[in-house]
Amino acid sequence: MAYFNNSDKDFINAQLTEETRKLKIAYCKIGKLYADTCTEPSGDFAQLINAVRESQNNIRSLRKQLADTEKTCVNCGATVSKESAFCTACGKSADTKETPAPVAAPAPVEIPVAAPAASTTACPACGKAVENGMKFCIYCGAPMSAPAAAPQANKCPVCNSEYAADDVFCIKCGTKLK
Repeated sequence: MAYFNNSDKDFINAQLTEETRKLKIAYCKIGKLYADTCTEPSGDFAQLINAVRESQNNIRSLRKQLADTEKTCVNCGATVSKESAFCTACGKSADTKETPAPVAAPAPVEIPVAAPAASTTACPACGKAVENGMKFCIYCGAPMSAPAAAPQANKCPVCNSEYAADDVFCIKCGTKLK
């Protein structure tokens, strides 16, 4: 009787698993080839091939249903929900190539917005709940991150006129700035 240590057994088991996988793949290829080429199956094959064909039809139908819930952004090509007015990848209108001219917004009306669920964030522009991780709001197209604040201008403490960051004296009143 041959003696095998654990590493020998592990190696043989790995080979056995790989050969079993190859055999399953070969059986699947034989079955697919037979199902694709057999025009009038008989016996046990008839039932199996009919089940394969029924599954293929179901898959086509499900893919069509899924495709009917999505559309492609005309600007960047990303897949978005059919209900989305704006692309979640580029933030532009998902349906029109050119960005529509801005429309004057009506006077803001305060509408209470329910707190968003844990997996959503409120849009900073319209307040609607948008899934976390989205770059743009799917309702109004606004960026989901707040824009960076504009840098503050340097103002002279005496005359309140603006000065450049590297100025040592105010050019209006002569006050020493640094």
